[in-house]
Amino acid sequence: MALAFHTALYIDCVRHGPLPAGEFLLAVAEAFMRLMPLCPLLSVLIGASFLVVAQVCETLNLPTAWLNWPIYYCTLYGPCAFVYVNVKLSVKAAASTKKFLPV
Repeated sequence: MALAFHTALYIDCVRHGPLPAGEFLLAVAEAFMRLMPLCPLLSVLIGASFLVVAQVCETLNLPTAWLNWPIYYCTLYGPCAFVYVNVKLSVKAAASTKKFLPV
């Protein structure tokens, strides 16, 4: 799964211009380093926010089973989405600055 994730991210980033593998791996490493201290905190905050939503649903006598999938996907795939978006933005910003600088 990790290989498929990084391959899809690389293909998506290459659309903005040529991207050496070293620069891509550096951008991925930087995004992971930004994520590492935030991941436990974000997971707890996401879980706590869904706990509040579940309490509101129980107060209103609404079913809470529909919350299982959003909790699952936000907690497990949220960090991957964070890395994907950060790498994509940094590669896009680097590609836009390279267009205006002489080579």
